[in-house]
Formats: sequence, C-alpha cells, structure tokens
Amino acid sequence: MEIRYIRIALTPEGGQFHELDGVVDGAHGVVRDQLASIDLLQDESILLLYRLVTDRSVDDLDRLLSTPDCVRSSRVAAGEDGQYALCHVDPAEPLRTLLSIADEQALLVDDPIEFTDDGSMLVTVAGTERALRRGVAAVPESVTVRIEGVGDYHPAGGSGSLLTSRQREALQVAVRLGYYEEPREATCEEIAGVLDCTSSTANSLLRGAEARLVETYLRGWDRGPQLSSSG
Repeated sequence: MEIRYIRIALTPEGGQFHELDGVVDGAHGVVRDQLASIDLLQDESILLLYRLVTDRSVDDLDRLLSTPDCVRSSRVAAGEDGQYALCHVDPAEPLRTLLSIADEQALLVDDPIEFTDDGSMLVTVAGTERALRRGVAAVPESVTVRIEGVGDYHPAGGSGSLLTSRQREALQVAVRLGYYEEPREATCEEIAGVLDCTSSTANSLLRGAEARLVETYLRGWDRGPQLSSSG
C-alpha cells in the first residue's frame, strides 16, 4: 500500500472555514498564522489550536475568543513564536465536512496547517492514491481546491503520525479492552460500543491502522521526515 501526499490550497467562500475565523480576522492586530492542530471529536464538535501573531495580551485574547456563542471553551497561552489559542468550538461548515471527509477516507492531515493572506489554508494530506482522489472529489463546491504538489509521503514523528485520530482512538480502545491479548479479551462489537459506531466500522478502523503500522515498520520509515515530489 503506497502512501502518497498532496499539498493543496483550500479557499472557502467568504474566506471563513468556521465562524471563529471571522472573529479572529475582525480583531485589530491579530493574524491567524497556523492551525497547529485540529481534531473532529466524536460529537462532531471541533478542537482547534491556533497560532496567532499579535502583540495583544493573553488576557485580551482570552476575552476575545471566549465571547462568540460558537465557542464552548478556550484557553490562550504565550509561546516563544506567538500566542497559542486552544478552542473547543461547535461544528460549522465547511470545516466540519472537510474533517469528516478526512475521517471517512482515512486521510492524515499533516500539522501544522498554514493560512495565507487571502484566507486559504495550505494543507498537506496523506493517504492512498485512491483515497486522496476520493477526498478531493468530495470537497464541497463552496470550497475552491488548488493543487500545489504531490509525491511520496514519509512521515515525521514516527509511525503514530500515519494514523488518523479515529484510527488512534480505535487502537487505544482495543488495547484498553484487551483485544490484542492472548487469548483475546474483547470483540469488535465491544470496541464499537465504546466508539459509538458499527462493528464493521470498528473492524475497518483497526485493520487500516494495523496495515499502516506494519508497513511503516517494514519500510523502515523511522529514518525521518521526507516529502519526495514527483510529477
């Protein structure tokens, strides 16, 4: 199973992936620089970790980001290279759909995601060639897609970075319940009950994660990150 990457620029109508983007962009002296991390949670709410370029204080940003109704919780911390805002937000389009596509196609969204001056996101996504094609085709019409590059994908951060958040969650539940013990102490049905999905979905998540981990081991990708471009 060959793992490929695609580097794409995504531009939403109106310049916003989530209404919180508009709040940040409308604030004086605050620039969205990166999404250091992003995760679609089980209830379809979204966890965002923004890197912001600003001279405004942590307390000021805390007040700004906690005001919108779409924000369930937020916390701002100062870093060496900017302010970091961790925001738990309600699901909103088109961001929810884009993250759902990544989960459905078992695609890895590589962190960090960069923002451009026109509000686009520059994203590197990895997966099988078939899954990448399906993922791009499923992007809603309200989002413009521009392909910046393609190639073979060699992940940074070890084998765990190959897995989607949902695959990691499935593996964690499987290990906790004893699915990999000998003799086996849990079934796919029990794992599915914890994940709140069907047993076939749980099985698919585990098989996909196992295949990627085995391939990573056999190919020796622990030598470090490398993106090999190809035409």
